[in-house]
This record gives sequence, structure tokens and C-alpha cells, in this order.
Amino acid sequence: MNILFLSTVNDAKRSYGGSVYTHAILDMLRSINAVQKVTEVYYFNDIRESNLKMNKIIALLKSAFADLPAKCIYYQNTRYSDRVAAEIGKNNYDIVVIEHAELLWVLDLLRAGQKVVYIAQNVEHIVYSQFVSRYASLPLAGRFLARDAKKMKDYEIDAVKRT
Repeated sequence: MNILFLSTVNDAKRSYGGSVYTHAILDMLRSINAVQKVTEVYYFNDIRESNLKMNKIIALLKSAFADLPAKCIYYQNTRYSDRVAAEIGKNNYDIVVIEHAELLWVLDLLRAGQKVVYIAQNVEHIVYSQFVSRYASLPLAGRFLARDAKKMKDYEIDAVKRT
């Protein structure tokens, strides 16, 4: 069995809880006798790359005019989608594992009938709603962020139904 594992950040040092969880999943997958190969494709190959504030602001602004929420727009670009599409094109994966709601847009790249496992470390739309609620008292920003949080909820629920 060949598995394609898609995630946001490769933190080989396991410097925070999320990366410990990710690597535990990878270790478990590799321990299954039927698994021949696990190919990992990360959006960021280093934890230091993952906190690009300007890119987060740009994603937030783009989300005002898009169907996707800002958290997904932040991780959706041609470079990553081309890498994922190339992997899918050159290898026949039995299962595609998608870790994190922000990457569920990748479902649109997969061939019909592809077996998918979605792994959520959190119910992302709830965490995001809690975060944006801190800005509720700001008239324009609060409404804008609340709208984006609603988009995240709808997106995550709809995408999970597709997996």
C-alpha cells in the first residue's frame, strides 16, 4: 500500500505539540506491514517559514472576494498544488491522508474515487471562531473576521462530507 501524506509544516525537530502528533501518525503508518511507502508533501519544509505575517494579511484580504476562508487561501498556491498534482500523476496512491482543514482544498486535485483520510488535530472552525471572537468589539474588523470564521465552518463541514 502506498500513502500520500499531505500536511502544512514539516517540523522534524518536533518542537510543538502539533508536530509531535503529526510524526506519531507517520510513525504509526510506517509500522503497518501492508504499507510499502509513505510520501510526505508539506507546504512548508521548515517551521520558520510558516509564520509569514504579510502572507497572512494578503490571504485575509483575498478572502473578502473568495469562497474560501483566509486560512485556506494562505495554504493554496500554484507551487503546492503543482507538487501535489505531480505526486498524484506519477504515483498510484492507495490512500491520500490530508492533515489539517486548511488543506482540504486539495480534494479538488484528486481523481474521482480516491480514498482519502482526513486527520484533524482540532475542529478548526471552532478554534478559528474562538480566535476571531477577540475582535468582535471592532466594528469593521469584527464583522469581517466573523464572516471569515463562518466561511471556515461551512468549508470544513462541506469538505469533511466529501472525504
